Amino acid sequence: MFSFRRMVGAGVAALGLTLGLSLPTAVAAQADPLSTKTFTLGQDLHAGDCTLFHGARWTLGSDGTASFDGVVTSSDNNDAYLLWVHLRDGRRAELYRLRNAALQNPRDSHEFIRNLPDHRVQYRWRADGTFNRRDFREIRSITWEPHC
Repeated sequence: MFSFRRMVGAGVAALGLTLGLSLPTAVAAQADPLSTKTFTLGQDLHAGDCTLFHGARWTLGSDGTASFDGVVTSSDNNDAYLLWVHLRDGRRAELYRLRNAALQNPRDSHEFIRNLPDHRVQYRWRADGTFNRRDFREIRSITWEPHC
């Protein structure tokens, strides 16, 4: 079976040369490894009755994806923690605002929302976002913009 695959591959390569096609090689087909940058919240972030606890983190991938993991609560029932995240360069100039992959608010694709129905509960909050991957190398910090 292995020999058959090699023969088929050789036949396809020969066909590519005959037709003048450029076929990818095994080396060219390998994707670049994904680089990541992680930004961790160093202190609790309060907004109104809501609290996002320190240790919450955004992990940004060089492919333009972002993932969030944190714990949030409120001292009042039926609240919602709203969060916008600004990506910044070395001079703290804004490069991009993360876009919510789940699109929770059709009027604002950059808004992340976690409902907090019971004030006695700490809720795990996971979310996914996207950004312009061309900006990845320039990102040096993020700004967390919370509302409750």
